[in-house]
Amino acid sequence: MSLLLRFLLGHMVGDFVLQTIDLVRYKVASWKGLLIHAAIVVLCTALFLWEYLPAWWPWLLLLFFLHVSTDWAKVSLDRCFPRWGILLFFLDQSLHVGAMFLLLYLGQGEWPYSSLVEAIGGGSVQANRNLLFLLALLTALFIVPIIEIQLSLSLVCRTAAKRSQNGTPALLVDRLCGGAERTMALLLFYLGQPLMWLAPLSFLPRGLILCRRARNSQSPLLCWTKLAISIVCTVLLAGVLWFMWASI
Repeated sequence: MSLLLRFLLGHMVGDFVLQTIDLVRYKVASWKGLLIHAAIVVLCTALFLWEYLPAWWPWLLLLFFLHVSTDWAKVSLDRCFPRWGILLFFLDQSLHVGAMFLLLYLGQGEWPYSSLVEAIGGGSVQANRNLLFLLALLTALFIVPIIEIQLSLSLVCRTAAKRSQNGTPALLVDRLCGGAERTMALLLFYLGQPLMWLAPLSFLPRGLILCRRARNSQSPLLCWTKLAISIVCTVLLAGVLWFMWASI
């Protein structure tokens, strides 16, 4: 596994898997929350970089500083521009990924990869396919729910001006059904033909649940927007996977 992939996995685990809504709110309310969150991200990254730590621990200290600075800026901008939630989310993540690229460049003295295969570092075509699928699966389970709730609120509930300051958790049913449908769709895509053509059926259960909920909801459009975003994100993930698999 390459250094780049180790950095990305450490970031995804620390910034998404282990960041609860309570920690998000603590991060907004206090510097302690920011420091704890950044420490978790750096610790997760350090675990993935364990065999390289003698050479990389100074750069992890810089990663801690950059992560705290970026999240502090996002929290501050969230307070000033509460309706920019989804834009600030993408900006925040772009800066985090950019910081990892910068550290790789500085730590190696040059950009160490000349191809996608080298950047993944799985050792074989199948191992590279599996590692890319793991990244897509983590994205589907832990990043798409955030995009789903932020973007749906931005598109449908424009008057919810203060929604991002306290964090807006996805409903449990949306997390469970959304995670299950995206996992099943990506798995069927991974297995290839003819099973991949059954992937659209993965979204049917939540569609049926939303039919019932929409009748009693004050905002049925919001319910259907969430499902549409889930489908679009899954299609995009499958498209990126297909392109990367074709490149290796």
